[in-house]
Amino acid sequence: MKVAIVGVQGIGRHHAKWWQMEGACPCAFVGSTDQSVAQAKKMLDQHLNQEIPGFSDVSSMLRQVRPEIVDICSPPALHAHHCEIALEAGCHVLCEKPFLYQDSVPSSQLLQRADSIVRLAQRRNRRLGFCFQYVESIRFLGQLWDEIRQGERIFRMEGILGSPAKGRSSDPARVWVDLAPHPLSAIQTFYSEYQPDWESLSLRFEGYHADAEFDLLNQGKVLCQCKIRTFNTEIPPSNVRRFLFNDIQFDIEGFRDDKGIFQARVVWDGGVRDTSDFMREVIRRFLNGEISASGQMACQNMEWMLKILERPF
Repeated sequence: MKVAIVGVQGIGRHHAKWWQMEGACPCAFVGSTDQSVAQAKKMLDQHLNQEIPGFSDVSSMLRQVRPEIVDICSPPALHAHHCEIALEAGCHVLCEKPFLYQDSVPSSQLLQRADSIVRLAQRRNRRLGFCFQYVESIRFLGQLWDEIRQGERIFRMEGILGSPAKGRSSDPARVWVDLAPHPLSAIQTFYSEYQPDWESLSLRFEGYHADAEFDLLNQGKVLCQCKIRTFNTEIPPSNVRRFLFNDIQFDIEGFRDDKGIFQARVVWDGGVRDTSDFMREVIRRFLNGEISASGQMACQNMEWMLKILERPF
């Protein structure tokens, strides 16, 4: 299948490689300006060991290339527009997180537009999926948990994600929007029938840190205590990907195998387990007609993210 990537300066270039490794054909990419396209093309051609055309306009790319899948890795403020025009062009769409976000737009408007995009995909009979790779990681961790604890109930879950500050301002709201969708998607996956007890919510948003704690309810009963810690850091370790189930801590690391292919490694006290990269698994599933995180899930994820963000710090 022909895949076009919108935005390749960041994670998009890695997406392009994973599509290629899974047997799809990266057929085009889109940048923001002619200058950025020229700069990105040299990097991407080398990264993929093939030449693909670059465009500075998504509509022009869709008309000329006619991809079957559009992978949207543009800034969140552009996600809605890029999703809409790709779906209208008859493409399946895989979109980076968060679904939609603009700090100057009321949450109600963002949620309404997100819902309209989900409905558009349904009307066009196109797949609309989202890059919540921690949906795949939490499924993997759930299998490990069952092996280790043989079905013991998880009554406390904590997700900790940290990334480099890279000179950015110490804005906890930015940190939350950038990182929180991942642990929120993990909670959604593990506890799909539960809802947060918003009365139990407590926050710590300060500097480079954005933390939230809340209980999960099912039929009015508290069944799990959840904690999310997200942060930027200027000191090692710069990337932290960690989940705690009750008293067991799982650390997710990345490494390159003997063929140079990026893989995932899960480490816990007493064990190590290697598996394929979780974002690559999202892409593999999408290419095979499956969706790791649906539009409905992305809407709920966005609703929870915004609801927490709007609480007084």
